[in-house]
Amino acid sequence: MTTPAVPEKLAQLQKSVRAGGKGAPRRKVPAKKAASGSAAAAKPVVDDKRVQSALKKLNVQQIAAIEEVNMFKDDGKILHFPNPKVQAAVQSNTFAVYGRAQEKELSDMLPAILGQLGSQSTNYLQKMIEQMGGMQAIQSMAAGMGGAKVPSSAAAAIDEDEDVPELVENFDEAADE
Repeated sequence: MTTPAVPEKLAQLQKSVRAGGKGAPRRKVPAKKAASGSAAAAKPVVDDKRVQSALKKLNVQQIAAIEEVNMFKDDGKILHFPNPKVQAAVQSNTFAVYGRAQEKELSDMLPAILGQLGSQSTNYLQKMIEQMGGMQAIQSMAAGMGGAKVPSSAAAAIDEDEDVPELVENFDEAADE
């Protein structure tokens, strides 16, 4: 005949049971961490310390006199870092950029950023010019570069340069002579 167990008595017995049996060392039960706002805020600091220690192992050097860093994203937006702190380990091709990043549109950064555009960004720029209405966009960019107006003949020449020129001479005949 068995007697029904009382839940409180069962809980007390479960607490007293040791893991490992007789002669095994006692192990501390790890305390559960409370999910508070302070613990969540400490995570970026820990990550930053890990990054700093990894960079220290690579012997990074501070690069001075960098005024801005622009990182181009696939969606056409730009991560802009004004006056960043830049560290580099050239031998391991590792660079670290520290500072407050601002996400900006390509149109916000024109015309100062034209020299930094790569092939993918120029494609995005061409699409943007088409959306703005070709001639108006070219004149607005020129106005931003120094106030010079682009004559309509120059704009027409730009449009004509995009077409493939027609073949005028036969080069095979010239090579045979």
